[in-house]
Amino acid sequence: MKRFFILLLPLILFSSCNAHIGAQQYDVPWWMIFIPTVVFLAAIWYFYGKHLAKKEFVCPICGGRFTPSWYKAAFAIHFNDDRVFTCPHCHHRGFCTPEKKGK
Repeated sequence: MKRFFILLLPLILFSSCNAHIGAQQYDVPWWMIFIPTVVFLAAIWYFYGKHLAKKEFVCPICGGRFTPSWYKAAFAIHFNDDRVFTCPHCHHRGFCTPEKKGK
């Protein structure tokens, strides 16, 4: 589903370069749509990564707890809340379960 939207985004961006206000039609350069969209998506990724970096992840093998950096958390492969990380304690790479810090 995510790939579908990624493939659909350029089509939407380049096809909607006209603005109709009343009876007037204005041509809008493609970059005036593309740049704010990229900035908006980058901001969402950044803040979501910061949100995930506030959680501790627990390794399923050794039970070690660790906190990833925000960019690793934002770009990690995930399934529901579990994310794929490499445990800094036992170096196991697999799905780790998140928990709030201090539990």
